[in-house]
This record gives sequence, C-alpha cells and structure tokens, in this order.
Amino acid sequence: MRMRKRIPKAAGRLLVGLVLFAAPMLRPCNSSAVEMTLTDDAYTSSLAPHKNFGDKKSLHIEDPTVSPSSLQISYIKFDLSTLSSDTVGSDVTKATLKLFVESVKRPGSFDVQPVTGTWNEATIRYDMTPPLWSTLTSLALTDSNKDSFVTVDITTLVQYWIDHPADNYGVALVPNGSGLFAAFDSKENNHTGHEPRLEIVLFGGTGPTGPQGIQGPTGATGATGATGSTGPTGAPGATGATGATGPTGATGAAGATGPTGPTGATGATGPTGATGATGAQGSQGATGAQGPTGPTGATGDTGPTGTTGTTGATGLTGPTGLTWKGAWSSSITYAVNDVVSSGGTSYICILGHTNQVPPNATYWNDLADKGATGATGPTGAQGPTGASGSTGPQGPTGATGPTGATGLTGATGATGATGPSDLGTASTGQSTPSDPTGTTSTTGAMMGLAGSITPAHTTRIVVIISGSAKSSASGDGAKMQIRYGTGTAPSNGGALTGTAVGNLVSIITQSNAATPRFGWSCQAIITGLSTSTAYWLDISLAAITGGTANVFDVSITAHEI
Repeated sequence: MRMRKRIPKAAGRLLVGLVLFAAPMLRPCNSSAVEMTLTDDAYTSSLAPHKNFGDKKSLHIEDPTVSPSSLQISYIKFDLSTLSSDTVGSDVTKATLKLFVESVKRPGSFDVQPVTGTWNEATIRYDMTPPLWSTLTSLALTDSNKDSFVTVDITTLVQYWIDHPADNYGVALVPNGSGLFAAFDSKENNHTGHEPRLEIVLFGGTGPTGPQGIQGPTGATGATGATGSTGPTGAPGATGATGATGPTGATGAAGATGPTGPTGATGATGPTGATGATGAQGSQGATGAQGPTGPTGATGDTGPTGTTGTTGATGLTGPTGLTWKGAWSSSITYAVNDVVSSGGTSYICILGHTNQVPPNATYWNDLADKGATGATGPTGAQGPTGASGSTGPQGPTGATGPTGATGLTGATGATGATGPSDLGTASTGQSTPSDPTGTTSTTGAMMGLAGSITPAHTTRIVVIISGSAKSSASGDGAKMQIRYGTGTAPSNGGALTGTAVGNLVSIITQSNAATPRFGWSCQAIITGLSTSTAYWLDISLAAITGGTANVFDVSITAHEI
C-alpha cells in the first residue's frame, strides 16, 4: 500500500533543515562534548488508550504484528536551552541518542521519528498522541543488547532543532512491523540511573592570540652543502723556497723464514695438574612403577554456611490480560478488558460501566461469535417388511397394542478431515493518507482515505485509525467512526456507505479556526469477513452542529487476528 503524509509547516522547515545540515562542515576549531537535560519520557499503549504511563520506570516498544491488540510507542524530549545563546546548528559535529536496553522479549527493529506536535510526559495517552514526521533512522535489537547501551545518530535533527528551537518536540520510538517487544530504562528508574541521554559534540570558537613564547634553543647545524664546480686555473705562482728534509721512511718487509733446526731431547715429566671440573649431570632415568594407593583420610569437618546473597531486583510487571467474568449480569460493574458471554457470543469491555447489555458498540466489542449448529445426522435405514398372512375373519376390535420397538439408529458418518491450524503470515495494512477535504454535514460524509486489507487466513481483523481534528466554528466539533466494505472504495465527501463499526468518537473545539487540533483515535474488531476478499477501510466525519469539520495527519493500521 502506498503511504503518503501531509507536510505541516513545522515539519516542512524540518525537512529543509535536515537537507542543509547533511552537507559536510569544515571549521578550524576545537571540539567539546556536552550532555543535554532530559525533560520528558513516557510511552503509550493501545491496551489502555485513556491511561498515562509518564511515571513508569521503563519505556516500552511493542509491535502489534504479534499481539494485534497491543501497540506501544515511546516518546523522549530534551532541553537544548542550556547551550550558549550564540550556538548555531553548524556548531554541532555529532549528536548521539543513548538508550539503555532493559529487556528484549522479542527481537526486531524500531524507527526513530521526529515529533511535530506538543506533548508532555504527565498527560500523553494513546488516544491523544502528537503527530509524527517520517522516519529519521532505524535500529535493530536482539537479546545480546540486553543490559547495555545502544546509540542512535541524530546529528542532522539536533542541528535543525538548534536553528529552529520552537520545533523541538523530541523523538518517538515506533515499532515498524518486525515483531519487536522491548523496554528501555526511563528517568524514573532509580535502580540503575540509566536514563536516555543526548550527547552533543560542538566546535569550540577560536580564542584571542596568546602572548609570544620564549625563544627556543638554536637548532642543529644543517648538513654540508654539495661541493661547487671547479673554478678556472689561476696563473702560476713564484717558485717557493726549498722545504725541510722529510722524515725517514718506513722499515721494509721482513725476509723469508729459514729452515727448521733438528728436534731437541724430551724434557722431564712435569707435575700432575689439578683435577678437572665435574662433568654435566646425566639425563634423568625412567620413572619407577607407581606405589599402591594409601588409605583414605578421615573426612574433614563441614565448613560454616556462607552468608545469603542479596535478593535480586523484582522483574517488570507483565501487561494486563483479559479477565473472564462469566455470563453477563446487570448487577456487575465491568472494567476495561473484562470478558463476558451472552447468547453464545463472547464480548470484551472497552469502556467501564454497569448494566449495558451487549452487543453495545459504545461499551462492548465482539470477541468470539457463537458457532453454527451442526448438521443433522442421516436417518437410519428402515427394517424389512414381514410377509403378509392370510386374511382371517374380522373379529371384534381389540385393545390397542403396545408401541413397537424403535428401529436401529443409523451408523454415524465419518469425521471430516481437520482443517489446517497454521495461520501463516497474517495480513497487515498500514497507510498515512493525505489530509482529506472537510465537511459541513451534520449527518456525516465519507473521507475517502483508501485504506484496505485482504484477509489471508482468518475472518477477523483489528483496525485502528487515528489523527487530529478541528472545527471552524467556535464551540462546535467533529464526530468520527470507522466504516468498511467491499467493491469500489468511497470518495472524499461521498455519501455514507459500508458498515459502521467500533466507537463513535467526538471532539469539541473551544474557539475559532486558530484553535490547535485535538487528537482522536477509533478502534474496532471486525468479524465475519471472507478470506482472499479485499475490504476498503475509511471513516465517516460529521460536524456536530455547524461549521466545517476537518481531520488531519490520519494514520491507518489494520491487522488480521
């Protein structure tokens, strides 16, 4: 599916800044490293769309391709105002985001995306998330990364933030369809102190010229230069006086040796010489046979018991599961993720309440439909008719005889083959369509978002469509709801069509068109679909009482379950 996204004003400046700062920068200055202050970190979860997780000790990332009902995204923001006021983007030579990996329950990868709207860790929730810009970079995680830092180069983004400080809304860590489920330490984690960090390397400015140093020692004498060419021969000089007699010459070489004389008589034997030194030690002889093993010694006393080690830190609390409540009852107060049965179908609570009978799309989603009634077995064969006897005289009407025995039940048919259990690769649809034209209709119009999915293995999908919205009329608002169908997808502004599912979401603006946009999110589980059939996904939009209702920065996610 082709994915497009409208470029808001701030994001447009971001794109230009990233392109300009991607060019090489050369400045003859020294470098210095500084660490920025972390102001906000939090994560959001589709399992609890109305809950804030800004005070948690971990930052979670979970991809819904493995658990369709759970999408978790982390958000991080740093304060750059501590840099010198004359710092510009080109002063930054390197900006590194460092994250400490607390756990990797499923390996995969995530995208780093700039945030382009206001948020803070105390209020951010899944149903009120800021818009995001396109992916800056991606990073893969495996179990080998656990209990260590990983780094992400965000140099071009930090250079842009320094030159456009009003656009610094931080970054989001978003799963990208690879099945990742991991967690990083947050600044609230006081066990390790490994909060997210942003380290920036800056060029240092050129300082004033220092005083002249003392004169150094004289250098070594250089090598002798080459001999110049011979000059012209001068005129002969006058004959000098006779010099003094020179020294005597050297003695000439000795003459040849004369013949050897006769051998003299043998002399007397001399005294015995001193004893010579001891000779070197000979090589070691072969090892003798091993002697018999000695008796085993007595067992020593048992040593004292060592001190007990410190208890390890408590592990992370797992995600909240579904709670089975049995048959639906009007007297029970139900909470989100409670599951009941009614009329053979099971339902999951999506909004806390008391005495709201399922199915009611505001409070319940269909979880599992009642199965169809099995086919009636074939009738057994009729027994053979006995031979007719001869007709006797008609007697009086006798008493009614007993009911005959029931015939034999026919044999049970053979059990059909078990269908395949492997779902294979589930179908997924994701898109970020361009902003559609709004509507003034109070009954609703289709937005023509052109989302789609073709189930491959099951008849159920989960759909999440989110974005931001506003109205041109003060005090008015907008209503959104998911719709789906087959055949030709509806166009922008078209009449209401298809099947409406999930909750109807409403937002109310507080002033005129200059009011900031409000985030919204619609979710639904759709059942009873046909495999290998393409379904279009869209939303209906309506103004509440008047004015023009608009939606922006729409994101569509659909997954087969």
